[in-house]
Amino acid sequence: LIVMTTSEGVKGEEKPKAAKSIVEDQFPPKPSQWESPLYRTFWIIALFVVPWAFYVSIEHSNEYGANGSKKAGRVGKGWLFGRYQDLSDHQWRTWRQFFPYLLLGLLLFVAVGKAIRQKYGTKGTILYYNVISVGMIVVIHGLDAIWLYGTSLVNYAIARKFKGSHATWALTWIWNVAILFLSDYYLGFKGTYGFFGLRFLEKYGHGIFSWHVYFKMSFLRNIAFNMDYYWMLNGRKPDPKVASKSEYLNNSETPKNEKDYSLLPYLAYTYYVPFFIAGPIVNFNAFMSQVEKPQTTYTSRQIWRELAKVLLYTLIMEVFLHFFYHGAFSEHRLWSSQNFSSIQTCFTGFWTLNFMYLKFLIIWRFFRVMALLDGIDSPENMNRCVNNNFTFTGFWRSWHGSLYKWILRYSTFKLKVESSLRSWFQVEISS
Repeated sequence: LIVMTTSEGVKGEEKPKAAKSIVEDQFPPKPSQWESPLYRTFWIIALFVVPWAFYVSIEHSNEYGANGSKKAGRVGKGWLFGRYQDLSDHQWRTWRQFFPYLLLGLLLFVAVGKAIRQKYGTKGTILYYNVISVGMIVVIHGLDAIWLYGTSLVNYAIARKFKGSHATWALTWIWNVAILFLSDYYLGFKGTYGFFGLRFLEKYGHGIFSWHVYFKMSFLRNIAFNMDYYWMLNGRKPDPKVASKSEYLNNSETPKNEKDYSLLPYLAYTYYVPFFIAGPIVNFNAFMSQVEKPQTTYTSRQIWRELAKVLLYTLIMEVFLHFFYHGAFSEHRLWSSQNFSSIQTCFTGFWTLNFMYLKFLIIWRFFRVMALLDGIDSPENMNRCVNNNFTFTGFWRSWHGSLYKWILRYSTFKLKVESSLRSWFQVEISS
């Protein structure tokens, strides 16, 4: 699984020498240690410890299975090997229910998008993205789509009004952070319709999912757009050391023309269908560059192979949940209420973490592959196996790689305010 979940770059004649994948940039290859005495010792230990860990964990899960006497959450009848399956995790339960529709829907989205791009070019593609995203958001959020688009329009107005002044990025951060926390605290401002005498909308107008949950992703894209626009107006030059590392980073560092920072491209970027629900996160410069000229880092063959891997990961997850019920143990805190042994408690944490890793790997890889089919590359999340991390720093950088890159790009900045007395203060905010 460690090998399978590592991104592959184009090899041989299929890939230009100058092109590098984003993973190669973040984790350059190092000399092999497989033949060293230390690694040989690890292999000997693993030959005994790994089978034992599997045996102990499965035997413990069997106590809550078809032939067991104990119950745990949503551990119920499965579809493989005559065993029970653990479907306690709400997110995974929802994902597997809608996955076939997502797959077919996004493949259709990509196919139509390619036809439109070929016939009508960039403008037609941007319009197509907006039409589809509006329909998707209305279906998901109902009338609460007004909140999402309303926050985006205010964000856009800030950028266009204050342009290259310091007020642009200061108000951008203030506005988006305020909406992020207030919408979360007031649960998407529920009750607002009733305040205006439209109480029936409180029951029927909220859609399938709460808009404020998905605003967390829009929040990042709102800031990315305004900051890229602000830097373009102030003549920020690309960093040649960064831009030369990969096609994606070159697109990220290269500002677009001012006309590209208009309303429709902004909304198409913010609500781009494959990235809207879960990411990965891509900045505006890179997105717009790839709308105009689709990525060339990955060949079609490689992208379809990545999609096949996602389907294989999904099958692995289904098998995993038929043998390991530790998600239910964690969800219902059975390790505490049923007095698990120390080993059982440790394995509950370990296998729950592996379940979370595989779940997000499937979700993030799926949406990234769909975007790649559409010609849009992005930083890759989960580019190392969860069991192949040795520091918290390395774990974080690989777990949510696209958010890590967003933080590096946007969360360190300087605020300069000049007073009428020609004095100024400087405040540096960094992550």
